[in-house]
Amino acid sequence: MRTFRTYCMLLLLLAWTAACDNSTLDPNNGEVRPDGAPLIISEPQDAAATLGQPVSFSIEYTGIPFPRVQWRMSRGNFDYTDIPGANTAVLNIDEVTLDMIGNQIRAFVQNSRGYVESRQAVLSLRNTGPKIIRHPENLVTICAPEDASFTAAASGSSPYTVQWQEHEDRIGWTDLAGASDETLQLKSPPPSQAIFKKYRAVFRNADGISVTRPGVLHVQSSLRWLSQVLDGEGVPGVSARFSVNVTGSAPQTFEWQISRDNGISWISQHGETGKEFFLRIKSVADDGLKLRVKARNPCGTIISREGTFRIID
Repeated sequence: MRTFRTYCMLLLLLAWTAACDNSTLDPNNGEVRPDGAPLIISEPQDAAATLGQPVSFSIEYTGIPFPRVQWRMSRGNFDYTDIPGANTAVLNIDEVTLDMIGNQIRAFVQNSRGYVESRQAVLSLRNTGPKIIRHPENLVTICAPEDASFTAAASGSSPYTVQWQEHEDRIGWTDLAGASDETLQLKSPPPSQAIFKKYRAVFRNADGISVTRPGVLHVQSSLRWLSQVLDGEGVPGVSARFSVNVTGSAPQTFEWQISRDNGISWISQHGETGKEFFLRIKSVADDGLKLRVKARNPCGTIISREGTFRIID
């Protein structure tokens, strides 16, 4: 009897051990993915901070084996880098500085079964200075070499100053020299330097500092011909190929046209909207036919030179 009882207890012990080995239950609350991969239970939230003061972000997660966490920060360009030593469920930032405002923070949670990233939490400023009554325009779109401008305004019980900043990828926010008026004037910003660049205004007075939301500048470039329509030749019954190429901002569209009266009137070719055009030569009557193409983008329209087609014997 004792042997049978011992045998039964041994079976129960083996069953319990197997269940523990295969279990994916979290010791805290039982929430876990069936495969044991990391699961985020509570996401980090946006935080408003005071300059010079601490701020914290937190996350709850689970998984089997229990995951490791790495906090990461982006300077607003979605290029996240690890925060050294930030490997616990709570991220503590001891002192918030102005260049941190607007940064995005997220947690990377990983174990041997997989990984998951949290939502991005945004660090904003708890304004203590002048009251912002006008934020910069959300989006300003221009075509180079046009000028651009952003305007912000504030009110307060004491005089204030304003300093405009621009955002550079991998660098963050930096002051613009001489940009101390409520309206920021940008003289002919080139597309290569200001495609979706951000600008914001920092207001200061005796009460503290306030920062506007960023405005985005989108600089587009006009079209310019890289190659134009050339003269061509061919025989009836065979299609002749013509092509062009342009540089400039997208989207780009093309409209091919032909003229049978030496360029007096032009007929658009239905469906021919690409950089290539195949002229269907029907007869010797097509001799002397002229071709051109109109190229368009958001900055305007340019028209190519006229190419002449000749029938060869």
